[in-house]
Amino acid sequence: MGTRAALLPCMWKGALIPLAGVCILVGCNPAPGHDYALVIDSAVSAEEASSITNAVFQWAAILDGRLKMTVAIGPCRGVDREVCVHLATEAQIVALGGLPSALGRTIRSDMSDRADIYLRDTAGTRAIAHEVGHAMGLEHTQTGTLMCTDQGCAAWVPTCDDVAQWGAVRNSFRADTSCPKGGSFEYTGL
Repeated sequence: MGTRAALLPCMWKGALIPLAGVCILVGCNPAPGHDYALVIDSAVSAEEASSITNAVFQWAAILDGRLKMTVAIGPCRGVDREVCVHLATEAQIVALGGLPSALGRTIRSDMSDRADIYLRDTAGTRAIAHEVGHAMGLEHTQTGTLMCTDQGCAAWVPTCDDVAQWGAVRNSFRADTSCPKGGSFEYTGL
Protein backbone atom coordinates (compact mmCIF):
# COMPACT_ATOMS: atom_id res chain seq x y z
CA MET A 1 0.00 0.00 0.00
CA GLY A 2 2.79 2.45 0.83
CA THR A 3 4.50 1.76 -2.50
CA ARG A 4 1.31 2.40 -4.44
CA ALA A 5 0.74 5.73 -2.66
CA ALA A 6 4.34 6.78 -3.28
CA LEU A 7 4.04 6.00 -7.01
CA LEU A 8 0.54 7.45 -7.41
CA PRO A 9 1.53 10.81 -8.96
CA CYS A 10 3.20 9.14 -11.93
CA MET A 11 1.27 5.89 -12.03
CA TRP A 12 -1.99 7.71 -12.41
CA LYS A 13 -3.20 6.46 -15.80
CA GLY A 14 0.32 5.13 -16.44
CA ALA A 15 2.06 1.76 -16.07
CA LEU A 16 5.36 0.45 -14.72
CA ILE A 17 7.14 -1.91 -17.11
CA PRO A 18 9.99 -4.04 -15.68
CA LEU A 19 12.98 -4.10 -18.02
CA ALA A 20 16.26 -5.79 -17.01
CA GLY A 21 15.50 -5.34 -13.32
CA VAL A 22 14.64 -1.64 -13.70
CA CYS A 23 11.12 -0.29 -13.87
CA ILE A 24 10.41 2.18 -16.65
CA LEU A 25 7.39 4.41 -16.39
CA VAL A 26 5.22 4.37 -19.51
CA GLY A 27 2.33 6.72 -20.14
CA CYS A 28 3.15 8.82 -17.11
CA ASN A 29 0.72 11.64 -16.51
CA PRO A 30 1.40 14.12 -13.76
CA ALA A 31 -0.94 14.18 -10.80
CA PRO A 32 -3.67 16.81 -10.92
CA GLY A 33 -2.61 20.19 -9.58
CA HIS A 34 -3.65 22.58 -6.85
CA ASP A 35 -4.18 25.68 -8.98
CA TYR A 36 -6.53 26.25 -11.89
CA ALA A 37 -7.97 29.02 -14.00
CA LEU A 38 -11.72 28.53 -14.33
CA VAL A 39 -13.12 30.37 -17.34
CA ILE A 40 -16.87 30.83 -17.72
CA ASP A 41 -18.26 31.24 -21.23
CA SER A 42 -19.68 34.75 -21.69
CA ALA A 43 -23.02 33.21 -22.79
CA VAL A 44 -23.60 32.10 -19.18
CA SER A 45 -26.09 34.30 -17.31
CA ALA A 46 -25.11 36.24 -14.20
CA GLU A 47 -27.24 33.89 -12.08
CA GLU A 48 -25.55 30.80 -13.53
CA ALA A 49 -22.10 32.41 -13.14
CA SER A 50 -22.97 32.99 -9.47
CA SER A 51 -23.82 29.28 -9.05
CA ILE A 52 -20.50 28.33 -10.66
CA THR A 53 -18.59 30.70 -8.38
CA ASN A 54 -20.44 29.30 -5.34
CA ALA A 55 -19.48 25.74 -6.37
CA VAL A 56 -15.82 26.74 -6.59
CA PHE A 57 -16.07 28.47 -3.21
CA GLN A 58 -17.42 25.24 -1.64
CA TRP A 59 -14.33 23.34 -2.81
CA ALA A 60 -11.94 26.11 -1.75
CA ALA A 61 -13.53 26.32 1.71
CA ILE A 62 -13.27 22.61 2.56
CA LEU A 63 -9.77 22.33 1.07
CA ASP A 64 -8.43 24.93 3.56
CA GLY A 65 -6.44 26.98 1.08
CA ARG A 66 -4.93 24.03 -0.81
CA LEU A 67 -6.98 24.88 -3.92
CA LYS A 68 -6.19 28.04 -5.84
CA MET A 69 -8.79 28.70 -8.52
CA THR A 70 -9.12 32.01 -10.28
CA VAL A 71 -12.46 32.66 -11.98
CA ALA A 72 -12.92 34.76 -15.12
CA ILE A 73 -15.59 35.25 -17.78
CA GLY A 74 -14.56 35.11 -21.42
CA PRO A 75 -12.97 32.83 -24.00
CA CYS A 76 -10.81 29.86 -23.04
CA ARG A 77 -7.19 29.84 -24.15
CA GLY A 78 -6.64 26.06 -24.16
CA VAL A 79 -3.74 26.18 -21.70
CA ASP A 80 -2.71 23.69 -19.01
CA ARG A 81 -4.72 23.68 -15.77
CA GLU A 82 -7.61 25.57 -17.35
CA VAL A 83 -11.23 24.60 -16.64
CA CYS A 84 -13.67 25.93 -19.23
CA VAL A 85 -17.39 26.08 -18.44
CA HIS A 86 -19.88 25.99 -21.33
CA LEU A 87 -23.66 25.83 -21.53
CA ALA A 88 -25.03 22.71 -23.23
CA THR A 89 -28.33 21.14 -24.16
CA GLU A 90 -29.42 17.65 -23.17
CA ALA A 91 -28.63 16.47 -26.73
CA GLN A 92 -25.10 17.92 -26.55
CA ILE A 93 -24.44 16.24 -23.18
CA VAL A 94 -25.69 12.91 -24.56
CA ALA A 95 -23.46 13.36 -27.64
CA LEU A 96 -20.52 13.83 -25.25
CA GLY A 97 -21.28 10.50 -23.57
CA GLY A 98 -23.55 11.70 -20.76
CA LEU A 99 -26.93 10.31 -19.81
CA PRO A 100 -30.10 12.16 -20.87
CA SER A 101 -30.81 12.90 -17.20
CA ALA A 102 -27.32 14.35 -16.60
CA LEU A 103 -27.11 18.02 -15.65
CA GLY A 104 -23.51 18.22 -16.76
CA ARG A 105 -20.60 16.42 -18.40
CA THR A 106 -16.88 16.99 -17.96
CA ILE A 107 -14.25 16.09 -20.52
CA ARG A 108 -10.79 16.07 -18.93
CA SER A 109 -7.31 15.89 -20.41
CA ASP A 110 -4.97 14.07 -18.04
CA MET A 111 -1.91 15.23 -19.97
CA SER A 112 -2.57 18.95 -19.47
CA ASP A 113 -4.72 18.78 -16.32
CA ARG A 114 -7.30 20.73 -18.34
CA ALA A 115 -11.04 20.23 -18.59
CA ASP A 116 -14.19 21.38 -20.34
CA ILE A 117 -17.38 21.35 -18.28
CA TYR A 118 -20.67 21.30 -20.19
CA LEU A 119 -23.68 22.32 -18.07
CA ARG A 120 -27.40 22.40 -18.63
CA ASP A 121 -28.90 25.75 -17.66
CA THR A 122 -30.88 23.88 -15.00
CA ALA A 123 -27.75 22.63 -13.23
CA GLY A 124 -27.65 23.87 -9.65
CA THR A 125 -24.65 24.53 -7.45
CA ARG A 126 -24.45 20.88 -6.31
CA ALA A 127 -24.28 19.53 -9.88
CA ILE A 128 -21.76 22.20 -10.82
CA ALA A 129 -19.56 21.41 -7.79
CA HIS A 130 -19.71 17.72 -8.81
CA GLU A 131 -18.51 18.57 -12.34
CA VAL A 132 -15.76 20.83 -10.93
CA GLY A 133 -14.65 17.76 -8.94
CA HIS A 134 -14.34 15.78 -12.19
CA ALA A 135 -12.41 18.70 -13.73
CA MET A 136 -9.92 18.39 -10.85
CA GLY A 137 -9.42 14.67 -11.53
CA LEU A 138 -11.98 13.11 -9.18
CA GLU A 139 -14.02 10.01 -10.00
CA HIS A 140 -17.39 8.74 -8.78
CA THR A 141 -17.42 7.47 -5.21
CA GLN A 142 -19.77 6.07 -2.58
CA THR A 143 -23.13 7.34 -1.33
CA GLY A 144 -22.91 10.44 0.85
CA THR A 145 -20.12 12.12 -1.10
CA LEU A 146 -20.50 14.98 -3.56
CA MET A 147 -18.79 12.74 -6.11
CA CYS A 148 -21.48 10.03 -5.82
CA THR A 149 -22.81 8.96 -9.23
CA ASP A 150 -26.07 10.91 -9.22
CA GLN A 151 -27.99 13.49 -7.22
CA GLY A 152 -30.01 10.79 -5.47
CA CYS A 153 -26.97 9.62 -3.49
CA ALA A 154 -24.82 12.77 -3.55
CA ALA A 155 -24.08 15.15 -0.69
CA TRP A 156 -25.06 18.79 -1.17
CA VAL A 157 -21.48 20.08 -0.73
CA PRO A 158 -18.00 18.52 -0.84
CA THR A 159 -17.40 16.25 2.16
CA CYS A 160 -14.28 15.12 4.00
CA ASP A 161 -14.51 11.89 1.98
CA ASP A 162 -14.32 14.00 -1.22
CA VAL A 163 -11.29 15.79 0.28
CA ALA A 164 -9.67 12.38 0.89
CA GLN A 165 -10.01 11.54 -2.82
CA TRP A 166 -8.74 15.01 -3.81
CA GLY A 167 -5.64 14.44 -1.68
CA ALA A 168 -5.14 10.85 -2.85
CA VAL A 169 -4.97 11.72 -6.55
CA ARG A 170 -2.44 14.43 -5.67
CA ASN A 171 -0.51 12.28 -3.20
CA SER A 172 -0.94 15.06 -0.62
CA PHE A 173 -2.47 13.63 2.52
CA ARG A 174 -2.72 15.93 5.53
CA ALA A 175 -5.11 16.73 8.31
CA ASP A 176 -6.64 20.18 8.22
CA THR A 177 -9.15 22.28 10.11
CA SER A 178 -12.10 21.37 7.86
CA CYS A 179 -11.42 17.61 8.05
CA PRO A 180 -9.34 16.95 11.19
CA LYS A 181 -10.44 13.28 11.24
CA GLY A 182 -9.65 12.83 7.54
CA GLY A 183 -11.99 10.89 5.30
CA SER A 184 -12.16 7.82 3.10
CA PHE A 185 -13.57 6.95 -0.28
CA GLU A 186 -14.38 4.02 -2.50
CA TYR A 187 -14.52 4.27 -6.28
CA THR A 188 -17.82 3.00 -7.67
CA GLY A 189 -16.60 2.48 -11.22
CA LEU A 190 -19.66 4.21 -12.65
